[in-house]
Amino acid sequence: MLFGKIKSIPLPQIVRMIGVKSGVLEIKSPENKLYRFRFSRRQFLGAEKQDIPIGDTFELKSILLELSQKEESFFIFKEIEQQEDNVSFSLPAVQLIIASLHALRAMYQKNLPIFFPDPETVFLSTGNDPSWIGSEFFSFWIEAEPFFSKGSSAKELAKNLPIELEDILFYIYTLRLLNMIKTASKKRTFYLPISDRSDLNSIENTHAILNIGPDSAATGSNPPPLPYESSTTAIQIYHSDQQDIKKGLLRRLIYGFKNFFRKMYE
Repeated sequence: MLFGKIKSIPLPQIVRMIGVKSGVLEIKSPENKLYRFRFSRRQFLGAEKQDIPIGDTFELKSILLELSQKEESFFIFKEIEQQEDNVSFSLPAVQLIIASLHALRAMYQKNLPIFFPDPETVFLSTGNDPSWIGSEFFSFWIEAEPFFSKGSSAKELAKNLPIELEDILFYIYTLRLLNMIKTASKKRTFYLPISDRSDLNSIENTHAILNIGPDSAATGSNPPPLPYESSTTAIQIYHSDQQDIKKGLLRRLIYGFKNFFRKMYE
């Protein structure tokens, strides 16, 4: 069973951890407002606020923005088989991850930096198709992919791209959630990685993708399924990420102070 506070695990990470499970994600705000999100085997089926169904994408985006501002909200995921014959939405769960990331993007300077990876952690491309991730993330991907194909860190990208380190860390955080990049082994790899499709547990998607981000993804493009993670594996990954986060926070503070003093003496 997954439970905790939104400030400990942001909504996009919760959706990724749910993975192939079927059930209801309940989120209770500090004002005792109850939000429900229903999932079935990597599909997002619908949402409710105070038992009132969310009927359209505009309302859903508004709800996601609300939740991004309520970091003290408590969540619990109840694993229950879901009926798929009466749904408000029927789209891959990764599309909800993208939508919730866009909601957090407006506030990421306050909420997300504590979840960003260590600037020196090396990431590799998974080889998945990037055309479905939306124009904002796709624009960054076009510039960064040649570096990720060989293995690169946020710190290295900041030296080679005209993008601030904090923005690069946000994009890396996003691309990792969307299974576009993965953490490299300690030993640096200098070849283009080939995606291991056997690990992706691919599923047939018979429903048209409804893009609920602020920009449109490429027409007819299906997102790759997220890698399967058991509850135990998800928790282990979460704890491993927390160790990287602590190291990353310290390194970003040092990096920030260096820039501050450099500008003082310029």
